[in-house]
Amino acid sequence: MPRSASGPNEEEANKIKQALANPETSFDFKIVRSSTNHSIFKLNQIVLSQNYKGYKSINITLPSGLSLLRSSVKLPSGAIYTQAGNSISITNTTGMQADIITTFLAGLEFQYKANSVTGGNLKIAVEQESISNWIDDQGIPHYYVFVPNAIPWQDAYNEAKKLHYRGLTGYLATINSLSEHDFIFNSIAKNLDYLAEQGLSI
Repeated sequence: MPRSASGPNEEEANKIKQALANPETSFDFKIVRSSTNHSIFKLNQIVLSQNYKGYKSINITLPSGLSLLRSSVKLPSGAIYTQAGNSISITNTTGMQADIITTFLAGLEFQYKANSVTGGNLKIAVEQESISNWIDDQGIPHYYVFVPNAIPWQDAYNEAKKLHYRGLTGYLATINSLSEHDFIFNSIAKNLDYLAEQGLSI
């Protein structure tokens, strides 16, 4: 049975729409070799805007040949870690303070895989909303956000097209593989009763 176009979470949906349209997060970092192990790289001089009450996601895209040492990942309280290939999403629906994120990022350790071809940039994005970033088998990035507003399909379709993120226009998610489904479910929809009806993709 279709639900009303103005569902119970319309205010939350509007907040997500506004945050996606205005990603004003000030974030910067440098990469340095560890002083104790020259095969390890760490983040240094991390600068993150203190203007927000809480950030809900960190997305890391690893360049070819670089790995994140899982033993260095000390998740903030309530955060969920999801990885698929070179895409890593850390989400927390209650939000994480800037100083907690800065401490978390400073503790991460990266290492080049032995005998692997390397290249590309380490990309890290810190977002106000729970956004996950998945890279498909062709190397194309996809961004996902869950909008918790229960509305009929045609209204959800039209609302999704109003979302904008990093110069891209939103659309309803079309999940094409089990790995894509699992990544979305584990990163932004794990505590929800349903995924396909309301998942929005950008």
